[in-house]
Amino acid sequence: SRPGQGPAVVKLISAGLSFSGGAEAAKVLTDNSDFWVVAAIGLAGAGKSSILNEVASLSKTGRSAAALRRPFPPQSPEVALEGSHQTEGVDLFVSSERFLLLDCQPLLSSSVMLDKVLEGSVASSSACEQAMLHDSLRLLAWVLSVSNLVLLVHNDSLPDRTLLDLLRRAD
Repeated sequence: SRPGQGPAVVKLISAGLSFSGGAEAAKVLTDNSDFWVVAAIGLAGAGKSSILNEVASLSKTGRSAAALRRPFPPQSPEVALEGSHQTEGVDLFVSSERFLLLDCQPLLSSSVMLDKVLEGSVASSSACEQAMLHDSLRLLAWVLSVSNLVLLVHNDSLPDRTLLDLLRRAD
């Protein structure tokens, strides 16, 4: 990131689940070796961005610019009240401790599917559930294949049963 502009986050995967990083992502990925890929997955509003912000703020150097190391905007109250989601696709941030952090859009999200219906990429409401499952499986399979560590973030004491079934299918 450039001084005074906060951390640089690169859109790696678009909301449509295609690679969208272009030259910027290629530079970040080729300039970094000897790193760990850490991804956060979960349902909408679970705290994926928040937990990755905590990881991004860790530093052995003791720098006190913690605000500059909170690259992922957490779900705003307005977005939560709308029943929507904050992160679209997958955002990438490289931490000072050589972590490539992947903030993923929510799995099994009705708001992600609503966006697809509104843009016309899902033909009917009957196709929504299948599309939601298919997109969640695609994203999850990709995350599991590229990550050294995957954080399953959830609000309850036990993860959602549907989410656990999705994890079993993706494995």
